[in-house]
Amino acid sequence: MAEKDKKLPFDPMDPQQNHLYEAELAVFPRKKDKFMSLEELQVATDDILSRPWFRKAHPEVKKLTVKDGRGAKWSRIGDDTIHLLRVSRVRDVLIHEIIHHIVPGGTEWHGSVYCGMLLYFIGKLYDQKTKDRLRKTFKRASPPIVWDKRLARFGDLDRAGKEGET
Repeated sequence: MAEKDKKLPFDPMDPQQNHLYEAELAVFPRKKDKFMSLEELQVATDDILSRPWFRKAHPEVKKLTVKDGRGAKWSRIGDDTIHLLRVSRVRDVLIHEIIHHIVPGGTEWHGSVYCGMLLYFIGKLYDQKTKDRLRKTFKRASPPIVWDKRLARFGDLDRAGKEGET
């Protein structure tokens, strides 16, 4: 994920990227007292991966390691490792990167499948009120951010896009 304080150039292959980052920042503003250590982020990652709903939906994800991302242009995930810049060491960015790990390749990085899964995770890991705030921010974006509504509700990639809902 890009450093959220900087806007990336428009990517025609990922048209929702900047709008999504702006929506996330509106709901999860960066505050110095919210930054976490790498150790705290690892504990949070292990906690998410150990939750029954996560294990049931993503049994293939056994372990993710959190490491320092300094020296890179943006935070990212690859090879079961999450690299976080100092300005990205917050819970919502950690969740953002975990979702990148589980959303299948070949889709837009921040397309409807990704955004649906993000809403589902926010509902599970924060609360319904926070999920609703993010969803409303998606709707107010210009153009509105598109998400898979079934995925946002059920969190099941096998059900994404079924019955014509997106």
